[in-house]
Formats: sequence, structure tokens, C-alpha cells
Amino acid sequence: MLRNLHRGNVILREIRQQRRSLAAEVSELIGDYRIMGGLAIAAALAVYGVFHFPALTAGGSVGSSGVNQVKFEAVYDEELDYCAEMPESVDCRCFARISGLVRAGDDIQAIGAIRADRKELARSQAAGSC
Repeated sequence: MLRNLHRGNVILREIRQQRRSLAAEVSELIGDYRIMGGLAIAAALAVYGVFHFPALTAGGSVGSSGVNQVKFEAVYDEELDYCAEMPESVDCRCFARISGLVRAGDDIQAIGAIRADRKELARSQAAGSC
């Protein structure tokens, strides 16, 4: 009878050890799935961001998708007049073209972005380039 009891205790210890090792393996697997799930979500957000926001290098010439032609022509004329009144000698066509491209370009909507005054930015870029 003592032998049977001893055997029962040994079997119970083995079962407990197997349960502990199984629980450890399950917790490792859960950790692996959490990491893989996080990576999958990060990848999905990256793909969404790539297709949702326009490229930073998009645009740059009249007729490109980021510049409204009618708005560009109106701004171009305004910038030619402004350039003619400037005391510095600047190529007014170059100035008006660059300033017009900056001012007539589409606004890229980014959450939480702080933007400079568009007219001031356009004129400073044009003055530096021409």
C-alpha cells in the first residue's frame, strides 16, 4: 500500500512538472504572438501612411498635380508687381515663378503641423533662388 502511495506521489509530481513546463511554453508563445501582432499593426500603419500622404518631393513645376494653374497665374502676376517694386535687382520672372509655385501649391494637411506664412515663405525662397 505504501508503494502505491509513493508511486501516486511520484506521478503527481511529474504531472505538476509537466503542467509548469507547458504553462511556460504557452506564455512564451503568447509573448511571441504579441510581438508579431505588434509588428503586423506597425506594418499596416506604415503602408497606410505611405498611400495616404503625398510624397514630399511631389510637385515642383507648373502643371504638376500639386499646383493649380489658375491660382498660379493670378499669383504670378501679383508677384511680378511685387518684384518690380523691390529695390534689389532680382530676376522678376524667376522670382514670380518660384514664389507662384510655392503659393499656388496645394496645402499638405498634416495633423499637428505648424506652418509658416505662405506668402512670406514663397517670397523668401524666391529671393534666395533668383
